[in-house]
Amino acid sequence: MVNDFLITLFSPQQPRRNRVIFGLLKNQTTVSTLYWGLRYQLLDYIGLLAKLTLPEFEAILAQYEKDEMVVIDTEGQVLLTSKGLEVQERYLQEHVKLEDPHEFSQINAENWQAGFLLANQIVSERAYQNKQYYPLQVGPQLMFLVRRWYYQVRQPQLTAQWVQEVRDFLVDLPAMQANKLVATWIGHYEAGAVQEQLELPTSWDQFDFMLWQLNHYVAWSRKIRELPDDSPKPIRELWQLVAVKALLPGPVVQTLQAIENDLSIEQIANYRKLKISTIREHLLVAAIMLDKAKFPYERFLNAPIVTYLQAKLQGNIDNWQFKQVRQSADPMEFFYFRLYTILKTKEAVTEDAQD
Repeated sequence: MVNDFLITLFSPQQPRRNRVIFGLLKNQTTVSTLYWGLRYQLLDYIGLLAKLTLPEFEAILAQYEKDEMVVIDTEGQVLLTSKGLEVQERYLQEHVKLEDPHEFSQINAENWQAGFLLANQIVSERAYQNKQYYPLQVGPQLMFLVRRWYYQVRQPQLTAQWVQEVRDFLVDLPAMQANKLVATWIGHYEAGAVQEQLELPTSWDQFDFMLWQLNHYVAWSRKIRELPDDSPKPIRELWQLVAVKALLPGPVVQTLQAIENDLSIEQIANYRKLKISTIREHLLVAAIMLDKAKFPYERFLNAPIVTYLQAKLQGNIDNWQFKQVRQSADPMEFFYFRLYTILKTKEAVTEDAQD
């Protein structure tokens, strides 16, 4: 269940804000949520539990606290206890985990899974020349996209191409695993198997089953992403239409492009009729979400600023506070402070990966 999974998102060394974790899982993010998601290395989990409610989340944490698996301070910072760490380790041994969080973060995984299942049903019924069937129920926007895809790819070779792409993916899976995954698909003669029909591990719950399926679609997404673009492929075209998403929101992209064209923050705010604070937020979001090499830190963090911040800020980045470096009421000072903490976080993550 979700309440067991949530224990994996907390740490025995790093206090983590409960509202940040909730905001990430729900994809209800602010600049602050994204920043702390970066610090917790949980940005890849954005949107994983979009249907989780705040009362449910708070009840789970309250139970954790009652069971002495976590301690929660007055500011809502959660720290894993030794007992909680044991529960976490046991959960990771017995249950399914998200195997490729980064690829998950690059796509709309829910759209990809549901879109594939609907498209597979359409292709299956088409192969049997059956037009009288109840399509899988999905949201109106996804239904529109899948229909558009179908009208673009329908031709005599569609079924054969579809089957070949499916085989190309399944061939890399153990036979039993591939058979169980295919059993969940809806087709002309198939209603789609549910968890109880698949002889999965008895320790799994519904959340494990959801993640087990999700992991396959995320793995398929990565495989499609790495394919050479040499010929039309209906499943890849479906993936491009329903799964691929922009890493940054449109307004953030526009701000970053303007900066790259040597416009100042003030100039961007004036011509786009936005607040200067909004432009600063756009830049912080871009810095958080992009790889270090793709953001122009040097444009804002010149040598004197970096020297000053280096002298004032030492030790654990989580403990750095703006009051340590504040000199005036100029809001750009906080912008420099936050941008510097983002840069140092990304440098530390890179160093850890190289060790």
